[in-house]
Amino acid sequence: MALMDEFKEERASIKKENFKTQFLYFWEYYKWYVIGPILAIAFIIYYIYTSVNAKDTAFYAAMLNTTEYNPLINEKLGVEKPTLFDHENDFIKYIDLNEDEYRVMFDTSMRIHDDPEEKETSEGIEKLMTYLGAGEIDILVTGAADFADYAYDSHFYDLREIMTQEQLTKYEPYLYYVDGRIVEEVKVAMDNMDYSYQLVVPDPTNPDAMEDPIPVGIYVHDSEYLLDTLIFEDSKVAMGIYANAPHIETALQYLDFLLDLPYEEAAKLAE
Repeated sequence: MALMDEFKEERASIKKENFKTQFLYFWEYYKWYVIGPILAIAFIIYYIYTSVNAKDTAFYAAMLNTTEYNPLINEKLGVEKPTLFDHENDFIKYIDLNEDEYRVMFDTSMRIHDDPEEKETSEGIEKLMTYLGAGEIDILVTGAADFADYAYDSHFYDLREIMTQEQLTKYEPYLYYVDGRIVEEVKVAMDNMDYSYQLVVPDPTNPDAMEDPIPVGIYVHDSEYLLDTLIFEDSKVAMGIYANAPHIETALQYLDFLLDLPYEEAAKLAE
């Protein structure tokens, strides 16, 4: 009997069966003809939805090697601390951002420590370098000990290039300096792949002891609001504005938000 005749005979016999048998037969032979178009339509709908509803990022902060306070634990201890969600919303209100069109990002997902083979560290490096290379990150905030590694890699703006003299004077007590001579040493060592080079960091708060002091960061651990939101691995915390930051003015506004806004006023923004 020809294959087509067998197929016709099989279909004829199936029509005599109950609904469940007919459905199982149909599903066995035709399910991908049904699933394929459904998946295609679902993908198209999802793509259109995400495209229409996507918000532009107005500010992206990489909060490196930090942890959010657990609100459940705080509640059990009777401690009232702002969550990172509160922090984001407070800053949105502070800069009067149009939330229908824009968003701010405070990324606490990256962990980078001494061992590059450690999975968490390798993933953190990959993410940071990818986003940095794409020019999406505005600032890095991390413990001062970790900050030194990035400060001497020429990652950050010389603040004299983006701050007014008034701003520099205002934040002078908080400035983090690198020595330009050592920055050049680091560049030469990297170009020559000199893995024996040991970075010795001078006191970043003492520009008078440097040959070529360059302000590239700001200490922000005096911000009670920041330290009530996030737990850092270091008692001192520094912030740098990336040299390819897409939102410099917003980054400077965030600095004002941390250091120039009274804690009580910042806390009230969430109310």
